[in-house]
Order: sequence, then structure tokens, then C-alpha cells
Amino acid sequence: MLGFILLYFLARPFFTLAEKHERSKWGYAILSVVVFYAGTFAFGLLFGFGLEMNSPGALDEMNENVIGLICMPAGLAALYFLYEYLKRTWSHAGRPTRGRDDIIDDDLWREA
Repeated sequence: MLGFILLYFLARPFFTLAEKHERSKWGYAILSVVVFYAGTFAFGLLFGFGLEMNSPGALDEMNENVIGLICMPAGLAALYFLYEYLKRTWSHAGRPTRGRDDIIDDDLWREA
């Protein structure tokens, strides 16, 4: 049950960002959950591989919840980088760098 609450708080910023920039709200909310689990899974594989290379058999004796808590910051970091990337690219999308006289609708694209 706590996992659903965590997923809600992870997906909410992506939902509001997509809503602000008129993108698919639910699509980016679901993308955030997928990226969180993918980042956690990828770091878990690297962590497990590194742990088994250094001390064979240590992974068998380790608690699965502890492994999940160790890998969770990697998923959060992946979400942070995705959020910043989307925010930066969407804030610059559709804005011309400067006005041009050869574009008929140039005054419609300028910001007030």
C-alpha cells in the first residue's frame, strides 16, 4: 500500500508538468513510474553484480528489502534527471530565438 502512495508522489510532478505544457498527462505520469523502476532495476543489477564479484555468496544472505532501499536512490536520481530534461526542453520548445521578417506569422510566436 505504501508503494502506491510513493508512486503517486513520484508521478504527480510529471502530471502537472505535462499539463502545464499541454502534453499527455497520463502518458508522462506512467513514464515516470517506468523510469523509476528501470533506474532501480538497472542499479540493482550493477549492485548485485559488483557485490558478487567482490564477495561471492553475500547477496544470498542479504535481505531483499535492504537491497531495495539501497537501489531506490538510483531510481529517484533517474526521475530527477528526466524531470529536469523535460522541463528544460519543453520550456524552450516553440520559441524562436529572435524575430524574423521573412516569417508571416512571426508576431504570433513572440512572447508578451
